[in-house]
Amino acid sequence: MTTEVTTQSKGWTLKMPTVYTLLFIITALVAFMTWFVPSGKYDYRMANSGEVISAENVSSYSGGERLLPIPGTYQELESNPQSVFDVFAAPLSGFGDASSIILFVLMIGGFLNVTIQTGAMDASVSALSKRFTGKEQWLIPILIFILAVGGSTYGMSEETVSLWVILLPLFIAAGYDRLVVAGIILLGSGIGVATSTVNPFATGVASRFAEIQLGDGIVVRLVAFAVLYLVTCVFIMRYAAKIKADPSQSLLSDIAFSDQFSSEPKALPYTKQHKITMTVFFGAFALMIYGVIPWEDIGVTFVPALNWWLKEISIVYLVAAILIGLINRMPEEQFVRSFIAGCKDMIGVALVIAVAKGINVIMNDANITDTILSWAEGMVVGLDSGVFAS
Repeated sequence: MTTEVTTQSKGWTLKMPTVYTLLFIITALVAFMTWFVPSGKYDYRMANSGEVISAENVSSYSGGERLLPIPGTYQELESNPQSVFDVFAAPLSGFGDASSIILFVLMIGGFLNVTIQTGAMDASVSALSKRFTGKEQWLIPILIFILAVGGSTYGMSEETVSLWVILLPLFIAAGYDRLVVAGIILLGSGIGVATSTVNPFATGVASRFAEIQLGDGIVVRLVAFAVLYLVTCVFIMRYAAKIKADPSQSLLSDIAFSDQFSSEPKALPYTKQHKITMTVFFGAFALMIYGVIPWEDIGVTFVPALNWWLKEISIVYLVAAILIGLINRMPEEQFVRSFIAGCKDMIGVALVIAVAKGINVIMNDANITDTILSWAEGMVVGLDSGVFAS
């Protein structure tokens, strides 16, 4: 008896590595660059006092004021190439340097999870949907605005999945199709994240790395938010009106759906506790926005500027989470478990921040950051204003 053995070769497929690996590879490449890119620094000026710090002393500066580079003062310094040991140490140093933003990310994660566990978010959307029954077209801009604000303030995106079950039956019964609901949920949160007025996971991290205030440039981001919001509302409402007038115009008209999402929406009770919870929830974000906006810099002098940064905002979300727990009479053990679970969900984000900060550590330790800025400065100096803008 003979046995025939067949072997099947497995084809090799290219798989994209995780973000951690990509960032570590970039860290290694930057460290390799430090052996060839010359070290150098600008002279810096203290943001408040105006005192100038020479290029040789910038690295040893340990004061609390923000430093601003002085254009045209770049000078080369002694080279300080980074080793393999420095590459592995960079993410650890980055974790320490970015501890404030990492702590903030953990606090907001705990705050969001405690709020979600109360059921107030789903109940509020359900109550809003019930109130606008028969007038769903006006619910579209309201929902887009709510989701956009969530995306712009704390990066709300995947949390919107639960709204699908609530909104889809309502809009289907009103004569719309699934793309209207998909547009509200995806584009609503999407334009918020795209503008990220005070989003800690985008603007917050970037401003921290750039060593500027979170409120810097917020007026431009608010204008972009308003423009994208209007464009999104017009786009979705025009499509929704066309579908309601003639269902055959739907891009999904040739598909028959019979899943659980097409059933009658389940009404959720919207209790007094839910109302107070959502007041605290949105109040925390409103307080954060007020605290970080540099009112004096944008010409507003009739309100005090708090000039808050990550520590103060972290306290706001910690206190808000505790208040929400008390409002909903959460047992102490359940509150702590929910808060820690929310923090745990943000560990991946925190580690990305630490590894990304490691790139900045390598560049700063080797003193090549200002060298690259100097090269960029040389490329744009003397350009025509129209060419520079483009």
